[in-house]
Amino acid sequence: MTAKMTPAEVRAAAAERHYEPKILDNADRGDIAEEIVAGVLGPGWEYCSGQWASWDFEHLDGTRMQIKQSAARQTWDEKKKTVVRRFGIAPQTGHWVNGTDWIALLAPRRLAEIYVFAWHGVTDETCDHADPAQWRFYAVPAAELPNTKTITLDALRRQWPDYDVDALPAAVEAAHGRAAP
Repeated sequence: MTAKMTPAEVRAAAAERHYEPKILDNADRGDIAEEIVAGVLGPGWEYCSGQWASWDFEHLDGTRMQIKQSAARQTWDEKKKTVVRRFGIAPQTGHWVNGTDWIALLAPRRLAEIYVFAWHGVTDETCDHADPAQWRFYAVPAAELPNTKTITLDALRRQWPDYDVDALPAAVEAAHGRAAP
């Protein structure tokens, strides 16, 4: 028996099914947000997210960055078009290395020095989670975050400015300058 599809065709079909819709589920939308950030970051940042990765980007100097995302329009909430505008920022008890080895920490802590919160607030018929221009971003050093498990969009808006995708690289570099690896 021969395979009906090549591995490349299988990957292309899966990518189309998961990423072609304009409104994406939480897991797929996270990949999109990371790709948007990866596409605009300045030199020195390496995309290291992936299966069981504990942070999404690492700078040459060792600074780690985590992308957190949410959207007003969800696949599971078409009638209400509402969502709790909250991002998880809980300290972690450990992290995975190479997706196979769990490294326990002596005390819980945040694993990244910088958090980028990506918010997609469009709810009308133009909503497209893959459109970088429809996102707003907050670049925040972990040391400036409250000692809580979550942070709301309203709390971010009260304390930090938001940026469009074109201004994000400068915002990340400013947060990088305030963060310690």
